[in-house]
Amino acid sequence: NDRTARIARAEIVATPSQGSCSVNAGNGTVTCNVGTLASLASATITVAVSRPMRDGPFTNTATVTSPDIGDPDPGNNSAAAITAVAPVTDIEMTSKSAAPASPRAGTISTYVLNFRNNGPSTADAVAVQDVFTVPAGDSGFTVISAGCSKAGCTCSFAPGVPALSFGSFNCTVGGMASGETASATFVIRPNFQPGNPVRTFNNTATISTTTFQNNAANDAKSAVLSVQPALIDLVGSKLALGDPVGVDTPANPFVAYRVSVSDSGPSY
Repeated sequence: NDRTARIARAEIVATPSQGSCSVNAGNGTVTCNVGTLASLASATITVAVSRPMRDGPFTNTATVTSPDIGDPDPGNNSAAAITAVAPVTDIEMTSKSAAPASPRAGTISTYVLNFRNNGPSTADAVAVQDVFTVPAGDSGFTVISAGCSKAGCTCSFAPGVPALSFGSFNCTVGGMASGETASATFVIRPNFQPGNPVRTFNNTATISTTTFQNNAANDAKSAVLSVQPALIDLVGSKLALGDPVGVDTPANPFVAYRVSVSDSGPSY
């Protein structure tokens, strides 16, 4: 069965107190010949199995037989033990990018976070948090959107200090199977800052799980956003409506104008 196949891929070492043992790597069966046992004598076989690559309960059954002497009570010739293997996993924030990495204030920048479960077990309650460090007194930025590629994953953003209205993105990813990958995308627009200076936003994305991890060193990725001065190009136009207007027309003594303003950008 599947459990047998999993154990077969593990390393098995059998050490008897007397006699010899052989291991069938194909099905994970250990066969030992302990030789002769006198009345009331006993023998011990220690079987060491390396940790299987999957979690869950594993049942091991040992059976003793004697082909030479009859056994009046064969009902006690077998015993079983159940070993519960705890899950372990390695979730990784594989990459983090911002495009463009040096946007002008008032223009869009898109962050993409890629993450993966390296296994071997399923990672439960996976969550992603991306925390921005905005300088004190800075106008911060506007959140345009936040989303996740995995079905059922939801993302939101939470207020923080000293950012005026923003502190961190938070994504509830849920369970991730071994080998599964997913991504989160955050779109922001740095706000205009009086004086129009060059500014720097630092941020660190971290992935977490409630399942035990054997490697937490790859859980985070950092990035730096260099916000350049805003650049706008305002264009105005004015149009007189109904021109020419007769000054001697009592019924329509007014002149109407339409004034239009547009921003050729690139900044908001």
